[in-house]
Amino acid sequence: MSKILIVSPVECYPVKYGNSARITTILEYLIDRGHDVHFLHLPEREFSAEIMISTLGSKYYCLKSQDHSDVISRLRFRII
Repeated sequence: MSKILIVSPVECYPVKYGNSARITTILEYLIDRGHDVHFLHLPEREFSAEIMISTLGSKYYCLKSQDHSDVISRLRFRII
């Protein structure tokens, strides 16, 4: 199947709020259908990555930065 990269400022594990629940639902849906899903986390606040790493393993990437606009611009260029 396809390789998919989910990019989000919100961690999906543990599920705490509606936004993380929505991301988790999409992530698990894609994995259940056989896609190779990777998660790029662009955190906007402090968090603990332990659960994300233990759940997603080597498919979890975290880019800590104050300004993610450059990363998002480059991703848009690559996708288009």
